[in-house]
Parts: sequence; structure tokens; C-alpha cells
Amino acid sequence: MSTPAFWRDDALPFLEARSIVDGRGVCYAKHSHETFSIGAITGGESTYLNGRLREHVGAGTVVLMNPGDVHACNPLDRQPWSYRMFHVDSRWLAQVQGCDAFQPYAAVASRAPGLFARLEALYAACTDPAAGALEKHGTALDFFTVMHDTLQPAPAAPRPDHQVRHAADYLRAHLAGTPSLDDLCAATASAA
Repeated sequence: MSTPAFWRDDALPFLEARSIVDGRGVCYAKHSHETFSIGAITGGESTYLNGRLREHVGAGTVVLMNPGDVHACNPLDRQPWSYRMFHVDSRWLAQVQGCDAFQPYAAVASRAPGLFARLEALYAACTDPAAGALEKHGTALDFFTVMHDTLQPAPAAPRPDHQVRHAADYLRAHLAGTPSLDDLCAATASAA
């Protein structure tokens, strides 16, 4: 059985990777990460759980986990399987997205042409002892820009308008009392 191989580089603190060559002995309970995580199934098949999704994924599949997504990925019937996983600082990824804050992705798995190969190229560049920090950083920017263009974040949740925000503030301020519907309507009318 194989033990995980880890990659980190102080020059790229926003990115780290892990690789498993033979994951038959690796079994994960449902868990989550504070980071955005993206992995490539490089051999065999596994059962992938992400939220309510449960599917079999095999070599060539890219799996994605937004920060906080409860997930697990385990080999099918203890068959050989292998994968690589990147953990990415969501603040850095938000900059790649061109946003002030990270925007979650709707996709939790992808077989998009080229995405798997590009993720493998990123892993090869990052673990290449001859590659410099600038090359690794450039390859990471290239991959995550293409990933973003390919997958696009989930549509943002609708933002409540000013009156709804004012109503929520009013209710929070009056938790101890029992404001009536008329009180709430009067408070929100003044916010219009």
C-alpha cells in the first residue's frame, strides 16, 4: 500500500498537493476543507460523495470541492485507484476569478476535455525539482484561469434588497420583544 506524497513550496503558499499511487488502503470518512480542493483520478475507480451527490468516478475525472463541501472519495471494493489532489487558498482563487471573495463552483465533477490533462501538467510542474517558482506560479495561474473559464462559478445567490436587509436588521434588534407585522411593515416602509 502506498502512503501519500505531499508537495508544498514556500514560494507558492496558496497551493499544496497530495498524491496517492495506490489508494486501496485509504478510506476517508465524510469531511470538508477550508480550501478549494480539486483532484484528478489518475487510475481505477472510486465512489465520490459530495453533498447529496454520489457517483462512481474513474481515471480522467476531475473532482471539485468548494470550501466547506462535505465529501468523501473511496475505492470501489478495495480495487486499486490513484489520484492527485490540490488544495487552493480561496482568497488567491478569488483573485483569479476577478472577484473580491471566492465564488463557489456549481460543478463537483468534470470530464471537460483538456481539464484533466492540464491538472496533470500542473502537478508535474509543481513537483519538478528543476522548475522554478515563477514557472510553477505561471502554470498554476494558467490552469486555474482555464478551469474558471471552463466551469464558471455557480450563480450568486440573489442579494436581498434594501427593505429586506432593513427588516432583518429590525428583527435582530427586537429579538427580546415580539414585534408585530405592522411594526415590521412600518420599519421597512421607512427604508424604502
